Amino acid sequence: QLPDSANTLFRWLPTTVPQTFEKAFRFSSSMEILMMTVGSFCAILHGAAQPAMLLVFGAMADTFIEYDIEMTEENFLVPPIFITFFSPRRLLDIEQEMTKFAGYYAGIGCAVLVLGYLQICFWVMAAARQMQKIRRAYFRKVMRMDIGWFDCTSVGELNTRISE
Repeated sequence: QLPDSANTLFRWLPTTVPQTFEKAFRFSSSMEILMMTVGSFCAILHGAAQPAMLLVFGAMADTFIEYDIEMTEENFLVPPIFITFFSPRRLLDIEQEMTKFAGYYAGIGCAVLVLGYLQICFWVMAAARQMQKIRRAYFRKVMRMDIGWFDCTSVGELNTRISE
């Protein structure tokens, strides 16, 4: 049991009513829901870019290690001049491999740039469209109020509520 002073304090706190999922999106049309879905999909792909970069980096490190092993191991059976002709395994072309990894990094970087832009763009457009609908609905309700409501409400309150 709480003391009386705490009970009076908690009595003045606003009680929150749980909202349903449909009520949260009641001002959303199918176009805004599509925009939010595409924006979320772009956000997921944008977030997957960091693990993709780590995978590319791991493969690049493996290539460096493989190249180092190739360069340091000695072949006593075949003279060095004949390695390229008789060896069943070709030497690793490190320049070609690093060019391939640079292409991967550039591709992931471009994808991050485009996906990040699309993610923000779709979410901001959906939010702006919904906010416009909310402001119009609020303005319609205010215009239907009795004249006494305007006497009790301060001058700047309508502007503040519409702009927030």
